[in-house]
Amino acid sequence: MEEWKPIAMFERYDVSTMGNVRRGGKLLTPGLDTYGYRQVNLYKDSRRYTKKVYRLVMDVFNPNIDNKPQIDHINRNRADDRLENLRWVTISENCRNRTNFDEEMLGICWSKKNSRYMIRLTANGKETYYGSRETLEDAKTLRDEVIRGDVVFTPNKERDTYGISLLSRGFYQVRVNGKTIGYKKTFEEAKDLRDNHGVNDKNESCEF
Repeated sequence: MEEWKPIAMFERYDVSTMGNVRRGGKLLTPGLDTYGYRQVNLYKDSRRYTKKVYRLVMDVFNPNIDNKPQIDHINRNRADDRLENLRWVTISENCRNRTNFDEEMLGICWSKKNSRYMIRLTANGKETYYGSRETLEDAKTLRDEVIRGDVVFTPNKERDTYGISLLSRGFYQVRVNGKTIGYKKTFEEAKDLRDNHGVNDKNESCEF
C-alpha cells in the first residue's frame, strides 16, 4: 500500500513509498537528469529547487542513520524509486551492484594517451578523478585508499597527467593554457616543464 508523508522544508509537497511526489494532491511529473535519475522541481519562497526523487524518498522514509554516502537502486533501474528498491550504501557497495562490475578493475582505466592507469570513481552520478599511476598495482593501492576514505578529491593542479600527452613518436607534449610549450623525452621531464609554467585544467580520456 502506498504511504505518503510530507517533505521537510517543503510543506506543500508530499512523497510516497512508491516514488511519487505531489503538491496539493496533484502528482508531479518527474524529469530525468543526464544519468537517467528521476528529479522534480520543488518551489519555496519563489525559489526553485531541483531534487532527486530517490533522495526525497529515503530522506523521508529511511533516514541515513549509518551515515553512508550513497543511495543504491537495488534492481539497477534508476527510474525505480520505490522505497523497497532503495538502500544506503558505501561507495564500494554501490559499485559492486553493477552489471559490468569487475572487482579487480573497479574505478581504474588505462589511458593510452599517457600510458598510465587513471583512477576514477562515481558518487551520486558524478565521476571524480583521483589521479594516475604508472603500474596497475599502484593504481589499485590508490583506488583502495579512496574507497576507505583515506584519499580525497585531487585538485586539478595536482594531477600528474594534466597538460601532458604521449605522442606516437615517443615524445611527451606539454601544453599550458591550450598552448604547446615544449616536448620532452620522459614523463618526469615533461612534468618538470609543466610545473614550472602551471597546468592546463583539462580532462584526460581513458581507453578500457
